[in-house]
Amino acid sequence: LEKGKLREYLLRLLYVELLGHDASFGHIHAVKLCSDASLINKKVAYLTTCLFLSEESELLILLMNTMKSDLHSDNYLIVSASLDTICQLATEDAVPLLLPSIKELITHPKELVRKKAVMALHRFYLKAPHLMIDSYGALCRKVLCDHDPSVMGAALCALYEAIKRDASPFKNLVKSLVHVLTQIVDRRLPKSYDNHRAPAPFLQIKILKMLALLGQGDKAASSQMHPALIACIKSANSGTGIGNALVYECVRTAIAIHPDPQLLAASAAMVAHFLNSSHAGVA
Repeated sequence: LEKGKLREYLLRLLYVELLGHDASFGHIHAVKLCSDASLINKKVAYLTTCLFLSEESELLILLMNTMKSDLHSDNYLIVSASLDTICQLATEDAVPLLLPSIKELITHPKELVRKKAVMALHRFYLKAPHLMIDSYGALCRKVLCDHDPSVMGAALCALYEAIKRDASPFKNLVKSLVHVLTQIVDRRLPKSYDNHRAPAPFLQIKILKMLALLGQGDKAASSQMHPALIACIKSANSGTGIGNALVYECVRTAIAIHPDPQLLAASAAMVAHFLNSSHAGVA
């Protein structure tokens, strides 16, 4: 069968499954097409494979060597397509095979590849944390310093997962996280990350959640956070929905860490403002 026709038929099979019909007879053809040399064929094949298969599928074993090979491709779009599939379908059994290649990709010249490599590491940690104990924290720390905000954002999500499980190994990250938060509040990131005039609010919220965990019962760590949190509250109080969400997260963080009179006063003022608001969603 001509590869162009096969690509078209796979897209039609996808539509068939969207309508609720069984198209499992064609799944093997999507897996086979992943090894094709053509970029467009490969991207369609990886896309349909991600949507057709689940983690329990027996066809995944046929895909592992293809994905590993594509991680070393000279074309970053092929590497990206392979990483997309890994982030969606990688299982515990795939971690030992793919991890060495993923570690190399966090220094790739393309920021798209670096970001997806971090997302793959995150996936591996969720599926097999016992296989990632030795390297996960160090790798996440490394990419946290990446100059591209999208890679840094992926690193924050990956680190948050580890900090939720055990915050103690990451106490020395407080200074770095506060520095990143300060840069965001000072609008050092590109305007494309703004949301309703709030600078990178979702990155701010993720950092605030991490600081809340790192500052619990730790006076020294909390004292490093206080000035940045006060600045964050003042910056976030814009009256918009996302601004209210940021203020709420700041207040939660202030309550979780070691108390500071000035920070608690600012938090209490924000809570009073929320309670007096005429907006039902805020009050």
